[in-house]
Amino acid sequence: MRRVTGPIDLDAPDAGARAIDVLGTVDAAVDGAVVLAACAAIVRHRPAGAVRVLRAAAPKLTSPRARRACVAAIVRLGEDALLVEIAHALRSSDSAVVLGAARVLGDVCDPRAVPNLIEALRTDDPAVFAAVAHALGQINDPVCVPWLVAAVDHGFCVEVACRALGALGDARAKDALVRVKAGPDRARALAAAEALVLIEEAACGQGGEGGEG
Repeated sequence: MRRVTGPIDLDAPDAGARAIDVLGTVDAAVDGAVVLAACAAIVRHRPAGAVRVLRAAAPKLTSPRARRACVAAIVRLGEDALLVEIAHALRSSDSAVVLGAARVLGDVCDPRAVPNLIEALRTDDPAVFAAVAHALGQINDPVCVPWLVAAVDHGFCVEVACRALGALGDARAKDALVRVKAGPDRARALAAAEALVLIEEAACGQGGEGGEG
């Protein structure tokens, strides 16, 4: 069986077809990086038959990240029913299911999943909170800022919440982050300091854009 192992040039005219070849011959031994590149090429070029190939490839992969990339690609190709199914999985009582769903939704970056992710923040499981907060940071929807600030103020998963707030770049988080930065926990203080830098950079970028013309 022919195996495509070389890099996929996402800008090449045949990138979509090459990606289909990769995933059409995939098995458990395939390099996960090759799968990630193939999924990216499929999302960009949208070759015919891509959803069918992605659905067939995902169960054969041993890498969780590669499987998530296939699922995320299916959603990004317009399979809204799957997006709804994954969002509903956030309500599962199985933390492993919730973790997987949150990671896929973060990869998809679809703001329609934000209400479900915010609901999933109401958890006592630090691992689940971390995955959900990271997904919200990836989606970059500011509606989640008050929930992340509340987590910081209540001392729950502070480092993760700080990183998500930094990714969001929303100035509403500054007061809470300043308090954490001044606190005794060095790891939390560093996370808060890094988040504050990102927020300042976001503010400067917006100011620069507004000042042109």
